[in-house]
Amino acid sequence: MSAQLKVYEDSSCTEETLIRYENLIGTALSDATILDSPNQGAGNAPPDELTLNISYDSGNSEWDVDVTRKDGSSYHVDDITTSGSNINNIIPGVDITIGSLDTGQSYQAKVYIGWNPGIIVAGSQSTDKRFWVKNIGNEDGTDARIRILPDGDFTNDVNTPIKAIAELKYQTDTASGTYVVTVKSDTSKVDVVYEGNPPVEKSIVADGATENEIATGIYVVFNSGLSEDDEGTIEISSGHQRVLIAPDNSGTPGTFSTSDVVFGNLDVDDIDSFWARLYSLSSDSPTGNPRHANLQARITSI
Repeated sequence: MSAQLKVYEDSSCTEETLIRYENLIGTALSDATILDSPNQGAGNAPPDELTLNISYDSGNSEWDVDVTRKDGSSYHVDDITTSGSNINNIIPGVDITIGSLDTGQSYQAKVYIGWNPGIIVAGSQSTDKRFWVKNIGNEDGTDARIRILPDGDFTNDVNTPIKAIAELKYQTDTASGTYVVTVKSDTSKVDVVYEGNPPVEKSIVADGATENEIATGIYVVFNSGLSEDDEGTIEISSGHQRVLIAPDNSGTPGTFSTSDVVFGNLDVDDIDSFWARLYSLSSDSPTGNPRHANLQARITSI
């Protein structure tokens, strides 16, 4: 397995964190909003990845949701409302409100649960949060560090071609900016336009599962049933805009910055810690909530 560095919520390194919390809109669920922040310290909502499949139940004129968790377990929630104001509890600590939906369609959304400091209004920042890292591999490692990677969001402009983006695969050389993805007449191909440059044709598999790399570090899952000119827009930020990290100084944070936090050599089972906080720009709007951080834990085997 070699050296492997993971990030945890607790000093005993038993609660792994995803270091991100976001409602990733899948197929036209444009009005879903996470309302209640999970409090992992109280055991409300541990790190998880939820897939929500929402369908209309004509038998009782209500909407139902099938929830699949990261570990593969699943359950069914009856009678959620789509008034745009009522609160629907999905799991403890995760409530959503859903706007008006078309009863002739079904919908999907993904919810990633990790560290969540709550809703951060424009121009403010979260409290400082301490995290722990551990070399869980079977070899000693060197150059262990935490670094900030690019992050992004997408919108479906025409119909619903994009199902999900595998954000954890972003790389340090993933270009920031706007990517417009348009399905071609041969629906196994898309044109990708970056920042107004000439389109780059990419072959894809649209089966709702395959991760297609459409640009460096950007992996997209496409739904089946694509049509020509279906379109999606992906916005990639530098990753430094809304997160700061700091080394740990005997239980208190050092200087927060966007630079890597370097731990150096970590033998098998060695543990170290760092601090993080989220902040928002004064120009941010409520549609950007909740904020999320995209951090990478890396280590090189000796």
